[in-house]
Amino acid sequence: MSGSIQQIFNSAILQFLNTHQGDMTVSELIAVLQTEVPSDTVVVAEATEMVQTEKKTKKKKKKKDPNAPKKALSAYLFFCKTTRPQLKAEGVTGKAVMVKLGEMWKESTLDKSPFTEMGRVDKERYAKEMEAYTPPESSASEDN
Repeated sequence: MSGSIQQIFNSAILQFLNTHQGDMTVSELIAVLQTEVPSDTVVVAEATEMVQTEKKTKKKKKKKDPNAPKKALSAYLFFCKTTRPQLKAEGVTGKAVMVKLGEMWKESTLDKSPFTEMGRVDKERYAKEMEAYTPPESSASEDN
């Protein structure tokens, strides 16, 4: 059985055992399960079909041009880029690094002007590169 069908089957067995208080043997249980089909089974089957249909209609991801200019970084990203190594040196790891960076950025005592300036300069760089950039024309063979 596939994973989702197995889960449905397991939940049906548990529901059946809860209602019958476990007073049957395994062979009796199998016989009953083969003859009795719960009324909500059809709904589950329809929902499964709907999920499978949604998966089929998924859009293809647009291929990114490797020659396109890199997007501009924000002031916050420049702050993270410069501060993260300091936090890692202090022993902060994993998700705690991002939490700490967020808290530090929100502090009103932090001087954000150098990071804001770096963000502004990078935004100008990106705008200039985008003016000079000409995206490649997509051919009909790439769309298929």
